[in-house]
Amino acid sequence: MYAYLDRPVADLAAAERLLLDGVRCWALSRTLGGDPAAALGRRMPILDEAGALRPLDRLMAAIDRDGSDAIEIQRPCFDSVEEVEAVLLAVADLARDHRLDEAAAALALLVRPATADTVAPLLAEFHRRAAPALARTAAR
Repeated sequence: MYAYLDRPVADLAAAERLLLDGVRCWALSRTLGGDPAAALGRRMPILDEAGALRPLDRLMAAIDRDGSDAIEIQRPCFDSVEEVEAVLLAVADLARDHRLDEAAAALALLVRPATADTVAPLLAEFHRRAAPALARTAAR
């Protein structure tokens, strides 16, 4: 987690930035009373094209529903990574590396343990689906 805390968003790798931007866009839409998945599809079409929209929407809906406390996610324009966001990015690293038990244990800081067990694989799926789209974008 501490690898990401207070880090400038501009310094994040493409996959990390995609996840953070998606999380922030989802949270903002939810706060404003909109449909987060629809907002993500419009604002970040790469997620929908890659098939990464659904796992991100399910992840965020679970965190929203089963959060152990009030979870603060910054606006999309905020220029550094905040605490909860840092946890999510660190957990995403674990999930991407197929360390799902460790990812679930870390997620238990944010959500109920039973939810953490189901949410960790969603982060792995997000990365698995987003990676090819990011590679295509980088090659252009």
